[in-house]
Amino acid sequence: MKLYHEERMDPIREAFEADVLLMPDVFPRKMMGCPCYMAGNKMFATIEDDAIVITKLGEEDRETLMAEHDAGPFTHGTKVMSKWMKVPIEKEDDLDVILPFVVKSYEAAAKEYEAGR
Repeated sequence: MKLYHEERMDPIREAFEADVLLMPDVFPRKMMGCPCYMAGNKMFATIEDDAIVITKLGEEDRETLMAEHDAGPFTHGTKVMSKWMKVPIEKEDDLDVILPFVVKSYEAAAKEYEAGR
């Protein structure tokens, strides 16, 4: 099952990258066919069809995303990643409300990476 279709999601990916790739030491890579964003060797976000997945948030931010943005845990097959939040996104303008959460995830990933060096 393909998780990311370029023709559908590339406009959102391009808008997302316009902000995310400006952060220090961020680089993109592909995992499971999806664009992922790394701080060092720690992933903090990925894009799949109709969603941004944010991987490094605290409990309060995860609860806010679930309550206010219809987010839920990321699932892959039968595996549930309860700390990864899958946030629905339909258009580039939807990014504005979730970018602060992406920044928090980036900061946590960068801190984790630095601590492990």
